[in-house]
Amino acid sequence: MALTTKLIRLVLTASLLLVACSCTLVVPPPTGTPTALKLGLLLNYTGSPEASADRERAFNLAISHANAGGGVLGQSVTGITADATSDPQAAVAAARHLIEVEGVHAIVGPNASAAALPIAETVAGPAGIPVISPSATSPQLSTVSDNDFFFRTALSDAIQGLVLASLTRERGFDSVGFIYVDDAYGQGLAVAFARVWDGRLRSVALDVNQTTHLEALRESAGSDAQALVVVAHEDQALALIRTALDESLFDQFVFGDAAKRLRLVQEIGGAHLGGMYGTAGASAPDNDATPEWEAAFIIGSASEG
Repeated sequence: MALTTKLIRLVLTASLLLVACSCTLVVPPPTGTPTALKLGLLLNYTGSPEASADRERAFNLAISHANAGGGVLGQSVTGITADATSDPQAAVAAARHLIEVEGVHAIVGPNASAAALPIAETVAGPAGIPVISPSATSPQLSTVSDNDFFFRTALSDAIQGLVLASLTRERGFDSVGFIYVDDAYGQGLAVAFARVWDGRLRSVALDVNQTTHLEALRESAGSDAQALVVVAHEDQALALIRTALDESLFDQFVFGDAAKRLRLVQEIGGAHLGGMYGTAGASAPDNDATPEWEAAFIIGSASEG
């Protein structure tokens, strides 16, 4: 809980500060009543409901804290949510709706790199609307044509790939299968991993809509793979692990950050996943507000439950 809330707190605090600063810089000094700040939250509620629910709770809590302190420019901050789904085209449409119909001044999200890239290039950048993602990690986002309106609080996978390869080696493996989702996230992490990995590697790409995984698992296992490195989102990661275990192809796994979901442990079980490792974002540094924030988040979560 502490890790999740600290990361969310960092994302939303940064976004609120960013929006306040951007309004001051790009909007002429108000001559009348300032416009109330409106923030959009664009997450994959369909594909990652639990993680999205946690982030929405933190989003609302950050807004309530801002309003308790007087709001922005004397006006209350409001928020509105939209479902990015797992489809980049649907995410673009949702972002366009938030900006052009709902009139948001900034967007927190989306979760995925595959959605963040077209949103930054075709919607937010041209509109001059800041977008800040808590988890879009593709290296392509470092050079995206966004008119400097895309931001993220997660490190690029150019860094995560190095850490994932180091972790895999530290686990004692020198020959691994590597299965990744064939989108901006998976491609970037696969390239970064392969660049620094010095052992044997059988890398296989999965289509984002692929529902059967046995052939890919057999190809990645080869004849000597000691473990499977899983770089896939929640549903595909779950299907991969279940099939690998059922077919006795792998019983050792290393996970990229997108697979870090409680649901995997709940459905696969600790007997199979106990002792497995993966990469994830680091906890935000504590500050004087940390205890109050975490207490408020926990109380809010308990009241919803």
